[in-house]
Amino acid sequence: MPTAVLLSFALGLPVAYVMARYRFKLRENLYFFFLSLYFMPAVLILIPLYLVYLTLRLYDNHLGLILILQLVNLPLVVLIMRSFFEDISPEIEQSAQIDGSNRLIAFLKVTFPLARPALMATGFLCTIFSWNNFMFGVILATTRTQPVTVGILAFKSYEAILWGQMAAASVITALPVLILAISIQRYIVRGLSLGAVKDSSHYSLIRRIVAWRASP
Repeated sequence: MPTAVLLSFALGLPVAYVMARYRFKLRENLYFFFLSLYFMPAVLILIPLYLVYLTLRLYDNHLGLILILQLVNLPLVVLIMRSFFEDISPEIEQSAQIDGSNRLIAFLKVTFPLARPALMATGFLCTIFSWNNFMFGVILATTRTQPVTVGILAFKSYEAILWGQMAAASVITALPVLILAISIQRYIVRGLSLGAVKDSSHYSLIRRIVAWRASP
């Protein structure tokens, strides 16, 4: 799961930054593409995806699970971080460039630290959605590589359901996310509260996306 989240940030942050700072012809079309990708039901692509994974030998493979989780994490990173980057004034980066920094150094030393709360909050959401993803783990993996959230099904059989063991496994499965939430609580609260008083369609859309993905 951490690898899937890190890969999402490596691919999504440059896209979000470019969409926030530059105006180009297909900018809104690209935004709509990521939005559509995020709301696309996974059931629509499971059969062709299963066949593709068998052909590419990605079935029952950790790399395959990491790549397929980008359908969940990558749009989330782009949509949320674009809004946060738009809130950071470009004049701050321009001041750093006047002092001799290029755009990359200005981003790493100025914009990136300012966006740290948003990065932590977005990373936490990606971790939750990846950890709780059930369908991809069931279809594209076996007991050798499936995530622990899917492995709980092992306590259910035709003969009986081991309720005690299943409950204990569920609590243990929830502990890593709970510990992570407690350890970065201040960043989560600050990151998710940024823009809460702004009348922005982006923030309203983001809140709806998070609520929709978190709903059972």
